[in-house]
Formats: sequence, C-alpha cells, structure tokens
Amino acid sequence: METFTKEEIEERKRQFRSKGFREESAEVGDLRFSYFVIPQELNPDLPHFAYRMTGKNKDDGFIYGIADSVREDFRPYAVAHEVIEFSQIGIDVEGRCAMALEKEISLIPEDIKGEYLAMRREFFDRLIAYASSNNSYTKDDIREFRGSLEKLDGILFEHLLDYNLHYNKRFQEFVDRIDSIGRQHLYVLDFLTARYNVLSKLGVGRTETYKYLKEHRFDSDLHHSIFEEFESIVKRKAVN
Repeated sequence: METFTKEEIEERKRQFRSKGFREESAEVGDLRFSYFVIPQELNPDLPHFAYRMTGKNKDDGFIYGIADSVREDFRPYAVAHEVIEFSQIGIDVEGRCAMALEKEISLIPEDIKGEYLAMRREFFDRLIAYASSNNSYTKDDIREFRGSLEKLDGILFEHLLDYNLHYNKRFQEFVDRIDSIGRQHLYVLDFLTARYNVLSKLGVGRTETYKYLKEHRFDSDLHHSIFEEFESIVKRKAVN
C-alpha cells in the first residue's frame, strides 16, 4: 500500500481546499477525525470510494476522504475504517483491513446497519476488481480487500437472516436464502455455523442441521472433516 511524503500530503490538502471540497468533522465511538467529501466523478470506476493519504510516520500528517455518492449518514463510519486501519493498526500489519472492518461495523447504529453493510459489500467487491486492474495496488493489498469481503459476507449473511426472522418471513424462504448465500460466499464451517445460529432461533437448529448434513454429501475429505467437526460442536449444544 502506497505511502506519501509530508509535502505531498500538504499539497493535496491545499488542492482539495482550493477546489472547495467540503471538510467535515466527525466523532465516531472514541474516534475524532476530519475528512473531505470528494466528488464521485473524480473516480467514476470505483463507486462509494474512500480516500486516504498517510505517510510512513504520524508526523507526516494525513488526509481522509469519502465520495459524495455515499449516503451522508454512512460517511463517518466508512472514513472511520480508514482511520482505524492506517492511523491505529498500521499500514504494514497483515489482516489490518478486516480488523478495521470489524471495529467499523461495531460502531454502526442498528437502524442503518443492513443498508450500510450492503453498501460496503458492494464497495469491497468492486474494489477488488478495480485494484486488480490498477498497478498501484499489490497482491497483498488485494488479499487484504478479499479478507474484508469475506468477513462482510458472513456478517451480512447473518444480519439478513435475522432481519427475515424479525419480519416473520416464511421458513422455507430464508432456508433457501441461507443455501444460496452460503454456497456463493462462505466457507463451509462458517456457513454451517451461521445456518445453525439462525435456525436455533426457531428452535430447530440441531434438527435441521443434522438433516442438512445427512442430505448434502461432499466428495472432498476436507469438507467431510469439517462436517464431523461441526457435528461434534452441535452435539455439545443441547438446543433441541
């Protein structure tokens, strides 16, 4: 991930201010920071982009920003991710993006969480494609983005199902949704755990999970061992 000199950061600040980009202050959790609201048209290939310029040292200063296409009440949380990742965790720490995402999501109010998660998932999905065709990103950068996308898939998956349960969607509808989302995005054990957690809220977690394990056989020894591990977990949980 690219770093910048103090002079480059100060010059970019002057450019943003001279162009009249709005500068906002935010307080999110225990974080206090400022950021620029940047026209989406400056980077049309990456919707809902976040912007970051940081140096090798804290004394070099920083710039954070967010595209004006991002909903106004979402902006501070997306910028908070950048602040956490680069000002708190550090640019050279492996897994920093997913760690920042986890903290970011813990800060989001429940009443906007579903829509926010969907927006961020779309962003990371597009970011991977964007970075893959952009020489300024490394393979390590893309691996960081993929880690966040996978984490978002799992969190969004459970949130969507909780939402369905809350609004009394029909049982088979959300079971089908579990299968559809799980097969596309989640690792097998994560998928089974999420499925089990949701179905347990209906009082059928253990019964339905055993039924699923019996009906779905995989050729892979890895999948078989994961199933055995998960079955041992279920047996220790007297849900039904």
